[in-house]
Amino acid sequence: MQIDCGHLPSIDYEGIARKLYMLVVIKSHSRRFFLYFSHSQKQEYLHMGLLQAFTHFGGTPPTLLGDNMLTEVTELVGGVIRFNESFLDFLRSFNITPKACNVRAPQEKGKVESVIKYVRQNFIPLRTFQNLHEIKE
Repeated sequence: MQIDCGHLPSIDYEGIARKLYMLVVIKSHSRRFFLYFSHSQKQEYLHMGLLQAFTHFGGTPPTLLGDNMLTEVTELVGGVIRFNESFLDFLRSFNITPKACNVRAPQEKGKVESVIKYVRQNFIPLRTFQNLHEIKE
C-alpha cells in the first residue's frame, strides 16, 4: 500500500474556516483506494485513517510506502531514514514494514498522487460541504 496526505480547500463553519486534509491509502496492485478526511494531520488521525483503511480493505499489507510526512519520518539524511517512533509502534502491532519514498522522486508515488489530484480537481469543486460529516459520507 501507498499513503500520502493532501491539503484541500477549507470548510466554512458559519464564518469560521477549518482546514481540510485527506489521507489517501491505495493498494498498489489493484489501485483500489480509501480516503480519510480530517481537520488535522496529527499522529492520531493518521492512525485512525489507517485503521479504517485496513478495515475497508479487509487486512493489512506487508509494507507501507509513505511520502516522508512528519507523522511517518522524523529525519532523512542521505539514504538513512529515521521513522517516527509512534508510527513504528503503530505499524509493529500489525507486522507492517514501513518504507519511505526518496525525496523529489514523484515517480515512486504516482498512484497516490493521482488520487489526490483527481479529488482536488474533480470531486471537491463540484460539491459544497457544510461540515466534515458530510464530506465523509
